[in-house]
Amino acid sequence: MMRCGLKRALSACRLVVSRTLGLFLAASIGTLGALPARAATPATAGVFVPHGLTLHLKNHAATLLRDGTVLITGGIDNSNNVQNAAAIYNPATGITKILANHMTSARQGHTATLLSDGRVLIAGGDTTGGAPVSSAELYTPSTHTFGGIGSPMSEARAFHSATLLPNGIVLLVGGVCGTSCNGGNSFNGVSFTADIFDPTGQSFSASGSTLTVQRKNHTATLLNDGTVLILGGNTNSSSLSPTSKADIYTPNGDSFNQVGNMNDSRSSHTATLLNNSMVLITGGASGNNPMSTTNALPSAELYNPDPSIQSFTQLSAVMSDSRVSHTATLLQDGSVLIAGGQDDTLTALASAEIFDPIAKTFTGTAADMDVARTQLTATSLVDGTVLLVGGATAAADALQLDLFDGTPGSFVPTGPMTEPRQFHSATMVQDGTLRIFLAGGQNAVMGPLASTEYYDGAGFTAGQPLNLERSLHTATAFKNGATYQILIAGGVTSFLNGWVTPKAEIYAPIAGGVDAPPVATKNIMTFAPAGRFGHTATLLNNGDILIAGGENANGIVQNSTDLFVPDGAGNGSFNLTRALKGNFTMKAARAYHAAIQLCDHTVLVTGGRDGNGNYLAGAEIYDPIKDVFTATASGKTGGLLTARAFHRMTLLSDCSVLIAGGVNSKGVVTATERYVPAVTVGTTKTAAAFVAAPPLNTGRDLHTATFLSDGTVLVTGGESGSTTVTNTAEIYNPFLQTWTPTVGPMLSGRFGHAAVQLMSGFVLLTGGEDSTFAVTAGSELYDPPSGPQPGGAYIAATQQNKKGGAKHIVKAGILRISNMSNLFQTVSGVTLALSNPALFSSITLTSSGVKTTLTIPGATSDLVFASPVTLEPGESFKLTFSGKLAIHEKHQTSAQTVTGLGITNSLGQAASLGLPASLSTVTEN
Repeated sequence: MMRCGLKRALSACRLVVSRTLGLFLAASIGTLGALPARAATPATAGVFVPHGLTLHLKNHAATLLRDGTVLITGGIDNSNNVQNAAAIYNPATGITKILANHMTSARQGHTATLLSDGRVLIAGGDTTGGAPVSSAELYTPSTHTFGGIGSPMSEARAFHSATLLPNGIVLLVGGVCGTSCNGGNSFNGVSFTADIFDPTGQSFSASGSTLTVQRKNHTATLLNDGTVLILGGNTNSSSLSPTSKADIYTPNGDSFNQVGNMNDSRSSHTATLLNNSMVLITGGASGNNPMSTTNALPSAELYNPDPSIQSFTQLSAVMSDSRVSHTATLLQDGSVLIAGGQDDTLTALASAEIFDPIAKTFTGTAADMDVARTQLTATSLVDGTVLLVGGATAAADALQLDLFDGTPGSFVPTGPMTEPRQFHSATMVQDGTLRIFLAGGQNAVMGPLASTEYYDGAGFTAGQPLNLERSLHTATAFKNGATYQILIAGGVTSFLNGWVTPKAEIYAPIAGGVDAPPVATKNIMTFAPAGRFGHTATLLNNGDILIAGGENANGIVQNSTDLFVPDGAGNGSFNLTRALKGNFTMKAARAYHAAIQLCDHTVLVTGGRDGNGNYLAGAEIYDPIKDVFTATASGKTGGLLTARAFHRMTLLSDCSVLIAGGVNSKGVVTATERYVPAVTVGTTKTAAAFVAAPPLNTGRDLHTATFLSDGTVLVTGGESGSTTVTNTAEIYNPFLQTWTPTVGPMLSGRFGHAAVQLMSGFVLLTGGEDSTFAVTAGSELYDPPSGPQPGGAYIAATQQNKKGGAKHIVKAGILRISNMSNLFQTVSGVTLALSNPALFSSITLTSSGVKTTLTIPGATSDLVFASPVTLEPGESFKLTFSGKLAIHEKHQTSAQTVTGLGITNSLGQAASLGLPASLSTVTEN
């Protein structure tokens, strides 16, 4: 093998080194985690997509349900009639359906609060345009029904606030209460009392404490410490006298206490809890009548809830428009979307803007809403989009929905790393902070690096150094006893440390404290005394880590493997007893190959280069139970259709594997293919196979491939030739079998970079070499399109006999829930929604003895596990699906979509982002 050191130059030597150092970081590049990308705020962001709506409403309520749909209730229509109608908006289809069942009372200015058990408390409101009520009702999603509550609130309320507290009860505060409240003083007509709703007993009780001032059109914001910040509002029923006073409600003690004053008096304003625990307060009416001119405010301020501060700070930046009766919605990237409202000339606004909490600035979105609107609602959806519903506008028949999406399909800048890196690792730190840990790599000046740094959404911060300089190493997140750690193994190191290292070390973050340096493992890799680079590291289902192949310090490509076994006490070692077990080596020596765990917990290993420089098409399967490698038996060669190295493999939601790009003796590869595992349907078993997939638009190697939450795959950058680095990116849609360029190119060409998907859906790209072949410290974020994507999973009801017809049972459908991230996920339940439910008269889901049957066509099927299912990274579990046919035609197909999964991640945080799922074909029994 040619030796050129680490110098990067545009020469034949540079090409050989780039191939030699082109490690596929199987454990550290890809879909690795869950971090809100709070720094992602482009100069202009966002587009609005209009959706038709037959309900023309204002002063209504919109509530995100557990299955990801939105319940829209009540309001005033364009004829000023108060409504009792309700509708469901389904983001998966983009369709809004008016429910057959109505609320028990017509309401406007009411509240609708999602309870801990999934029901919705609908309370108070105005029934006729001038009569606030004390009644309340509950909406049950499973039956789409409304039922009254026998116990009313202690006082009639409209335009009040309702806040779900951490203990599951609901705090209802203030509001218009009519002529009978506050001692019968009709001029005041506004409540300073509060009610507590207990969902267990379905009853209201008056709070033992009162507000320091009457309020309506105020805000109530749940803070991170469980208290509620109550701000501003009008102090009388004539909408006069907005107040600047602030109260804090403390559940433990049931008390209201004043915590100072805002800088401006405000009513019909917004208050939004930011990711940094501060509260953003925007706009509102400041004068004695919010419906007159010169009263809408452009100003904003921040409330600091720190117990030692508890103060308001006016921002120097102001909104582009004065706004009252607008919305403010926290986006998944940590910024705030401010939309609509009316200005101080009584004109409804179509404009929207983004507040950046880092720069503390307001920036207009790339486009306005479809229509101007005020008194609208804004609901943040599971996929990161924002649903804007209704509102008052000059065109009464133009009221509808808008769907806001950040910057779909484009790349936006984020801060630079602390130093340039390529061939580094990027791994999620699972210590409660959800930081990204970037370790090692190399640059053009220092060679291999021992330095580390973190990305926390706000920027990059230097961390504790590794014990050794490392480049082209692997970094694998794993669970060790009760803690989550990162195993850093092998790689190129300094000449002083032997050029290539067999050593490994464990990074164990200290939650809430100063991070300690990584700790060396108890022994070196057993079967790599001369070290490894260009190897792979794969986390197995049993918690061990398989390290395979690579090249050693003597230039020998290896077929040996090492198995790291955690000791459950914060360390671990490489298994010395494997030498006695037999054939645990790969069938072929290979480096710069790819490895990925399949849904059945085996490991697929493909391609690479051998010791003679030949590019390999061979593939093999590792069985962790038998500790044996077996060559795949499909295709002419028993392996890939195209020989390749430096390629990328991605596990898809249907458990097949996408294999894309790479390089071989003919140059950079555009060809892609899929590995389809063997599948058993009934008594029939299909053989595993490699099948052709559509080619990339741009040939590339040393690129990244990231599985996105909508089931597609993002491929970025890479070398597209020996002298070319590409800044292009493209999306693979496995449902349509297409490759589509992203809306815009990357901000910089990159190869040898890292890609990590964040909780927000953004993908963080760091480092690599740019188009000038300089190692860069630059980073950027990809903002994927949100909302319904083409494709889905399908169930085919295929006739098996001549009779067919209704009432036949369709069985043996497999719903597979796969953890495609590198976080340990805990799934507490599944919701299955059918896009063609009329095909079935009943549907049943079953898993591990838990069974649910639903016999209401058109409804969703909810399966709640008695004991939550824990999924390790790459692990999956199965549920069986069956349905009794209501109608049937031969080969009739129903497209099925998993719309919501009840998930609690390993940090104990609720998450509505669903894991990938697929449905295999089922046949009529």
